[in-house]
Amino acid sequence: MANMINFNPTRDWVVVPDPSVRETDGGILLSEGAAMAAKKPTSTIVACGPQCTQVKVGDEILVHPTAEGFFFEVDGKKYAAINEFMVLGVIPSKADIQGAINL
Repeated sequence: MANMINFNPTRDWVVVPDPSVRETDGGILLSEGAAMAAKKPTSTIVACGPQCTQVKVGDEILVHPTAEGFFFEVDGKKYAAINEFMVLGVIPSKADIQGAINL
C-alpha cells in the first residue's frame, strides 16, 4: 500500500498521526508536557520507510510507551516518526480475527 501522506520516510522510520492528547474528554486543554504524557499507545501507520520489514501502511500498532518520536507537520497535519523497533506489535483487524475464527 502506498503512503497515506505526502512524505516518504527513509530507512526503518514509521510515521503515525501525532499521538499526543491535547484535550481531555471533558474539554480541558493540556499543557505540552501533560499532552506528551497522555499520548495514545495505539496508532495507524500512514507511511513506512523502505527498510520496514515487520509493519506496513495501514497497520494499527501498539507503540512502546518510552518511544520518543520526531514530530513534524505535513499539509497542516501533525505526525510523529518513530523507529520500527519501537513498535511492540500489530493489532489485528476485526476482519483478520473473523477470518481466523472461520478457518
